[in-house]
Amino acid sequence: MVFHMPAPPKSSKTALVIHGGAGVISRAAVSAEDELEIRAALELEPGNPAIESALAAALVRAHDLGEAIPLLERLTRAQPDDGSLLLMYGDALLQSQQVDRAIPILEQAAKAEHALPSARALLGRAYVQAGRY
Repeated sequence: MVFHMPAPPKSSKTALVIHGGAGVISRAAVSAEDELEIRAALELEPGNPAIESALAAALVRAHDLGEAIPLLERLTRAQPDDGSLLLMYGDALLQSQQVDRAIPILEQAAKAEHALPSARALLGRAYVQAGRY
């Protein structure tokens, strides 16, 4: 999803996150330090799924799983075929020791059209933690 910032970002690092070099947010480029600036962008465009995804990534990286998990649950309901969102949601559940909830999400992530290899690796880890090996 493409959006335009009405004012220039505060830092060049944020410019890379918000604009992703091509006018989109890159979830992979988000770090925990970017959380405040992402929240500010979300205030300008409430409900923007790209900004919300970037916020979720920052929250997971900051290990703020209590806030990240409900956000990711809502985002994956709205975008059920987004393999990277499913992977991030499953990873957050796994990090919070919710293995039984993580497994079906990671199975979906592994079956997604553009599944990342890390989806299968996390799924395997979840199976081992659940004693399903």
